[in-house]
Amino acid sequence: MNKDRLYQDFIQLLHVPGISGTRSEVLTAEKVLSLLEKMPYFQSHPAQLWRIPVPDDPLGRFDVAAYLELNPRAKKCVILSGHMDVVGVEEYGHLAELAFDPEALRERIAELPLSDEARRDLESDAWIFGRGTADMKLGLALGLELLRHFSEPGSGKIQSDLQESTQSVLRGPLHSEDHGDGKTAAQPTVQPDIQARTQVDPGTDFSQEEKINPPAVLPSGLSCDPGGDYQANILFLAVASEETNSEGMRAALPFLRQFFEEKQLRPSAFLLSECFEYREEDPDRETARYIHVGASGKVMPAFFFVGAPAHVKEPFLSLDPNLLAVEVYRRLQLNPAFSQSRDGELTPPPVCLKMQDLKELYSVSTPLFAASYFNLVTVDLDPEALLQELLQLARESFVSALKQLQERAEAYTGRFGVKVASSRMLPLVKSWDEAYAEAKKTYQLRHPQAADTLDLYLRQKVRGWKEEGLEIQAMGLRLMREIAELQAESRPMILVGFLPPYYPDIRPEPSDPALAELLAAVRKTMDFARQKFSADLRLKKYYMGISDMCYTGLSQSRDVQPLLHNLVGEGLIYDFPAADLKKFHVPAIDLGGFGKDFHKASERLEKHYSLDILPELYVHLLEQLLS
Repeated sequence: MNKDRLYQDFIQLLHVPGISGTRSEVLTAEKVLSLLEKMPYFQSHPAQLWRIPVPDDPLGRFDVAAYLELNPRAKKCVILSGHMDVVGVEEYGHLAELAFDPEALRERIAELPLSDEARRDLESDAWIFGRGTADMKLGLALGLELLRHFSEPGSGKIQSDLQESTQSVLRGPLHSEDHGDGKTAAQPTVQPDIQARTQVDPGTDFSQEEKINPPAVLPSGLSCDPGGDYQANILFLAVASEETNSEGMRAALPFLRQFFEEKQLRPSAFLLSECFEYREEDPDRETARYIHVGASGKVMPAFFFVGAPAHVKEPFLSLDPNLLAVEVYRRLQLNPAFSQSRDGELTPPPVCLKMQDLKELYSVSTPLFAASYFNLVTVDLDPEALLQELLQLARESFVSALKQLQERAEAYTGRFGVKVASSRMLPLVKSWDEAYAEAKKTYQLRHPQAADTLDLYLRQKVRGWKEEGLEIQAMGLRLMREIAELQAESRPMILVGFLPPYYPDIRPEPSDPALAELLAAVRKTMDFARQKFSADLRLKKYYMGISDMCYTGLSQSRDVQPLLHNLVGEGLIYDFPAADLKKFHVPAIDLGGFGKDFHKASERLEKHYSLDILPELYVHLLEQLLS
């Protein structure tokens, strides 16, 4: 393992912005692809590199896959994976332009308001600061260096191979792209405007090497030993847009399913190299390092509020939807009753991500609509039970809002002796599934001669919203408004559903022999870490940060339909890959570096464990999984 080269790749990747949900994501993907194309193995096997486009993506984002075939007769394959995008840099303020340059940032980051702990880490010189240091450019650089390590001379698995270079068995959707240097790489067929390379600044070329001598090219005819000791191969998968809606991992699933079916391989392990981060309450936060098996999931409960507008001179005739939203907020925000515990892991309570009324123009009328949605982390989700709890919470909120409205009217009368005009209202709460079914009937009644259906009408709406560049959560709220306006009863109500994306929690299955095989190798690596580095490496049941491990399979017995039926825009603005996840299943772990303050201006990576120890742990683990 060449740690100097690993570090140089890491710094090069940090210099490329790759902000999630922007065109700069394409730059990171191009950089990853260019580093792969410079590797001797892939110069000899260009057909084992792929671009995997995100479908219908106006930004032209794509995943990158690379297949290292160590033994053509092997039936197992280990997946190395990580995401290429990072969050924005607004937190850096006037230093935002330095966020992707660790050396320059280090000289000036003290100008920002840092915590005492962050200042101590800065002064210690044991940490690298910058956007993407912990989340997660190191993981990408590590995956690239592992491909080099296991393919280059010196790994003990390279010998002369007089056979023809192995060609991809994936046919049809792939074509060869000429890179202008005599090499070709198999590429998915996509529209030219989608696949076109994206530039941030004229003249900027992030595909070029920085401060690194290219590795020596293998002599012609050298490739991985088809009769070597390894009994498994490696697939490297760098995915787009994990920080927003995991468009990249969802786009990769059909590719993975097709790849493994046509190669007749079994995915034996999914190794995610996302950094771990301690919780403040962790008693061993200074000494322990972690491997996570399984992953927490996420749902986003969404509420759409329909009020009763009135002129402000008659406020007690109105029902402000903001009042309904506040009552829901009071009951759900940070409510520990909605936290979950499993196998010693505890999820954080729900947090509101957005709450707003939808009144666009000024007037002296009270608003008609409001909406809110929350982040809810899961480790043991029962979709139907959660939906019923949320519906009950909405009913209680509605009753409380009406009670407050009545009490305020009575208090006004009591103080001034004036009887105020008010209206009597009854609570009305509906699930998204229930409201959508009613809306379909109403649409047909209102448009009896129309050839289109509600589904077609909404698809046209969604097409226009996408052209506006709306994110899927904003489109989801607009869909809720459309459905609310199509209810048979025009009265105050609360609609309850879930906004995408949905991340299923992944629970370790003790009876899974593939997982048992992976964990046996993991425990040997833990022993290796203890013996060679005196490192306290521990196994935890769930990775508590939302990650693409959530898309490594669903058991056949797991029923997610109650949630999908109430997932706003499922099939319109979002497609949950339930069928692919039922067919593609692989045991997964997260083994990454040590980071702090993800998504903050003080994001940083600890050097010694992450750059010195972790690479050797990966080599040790892979030697077992491949042998």
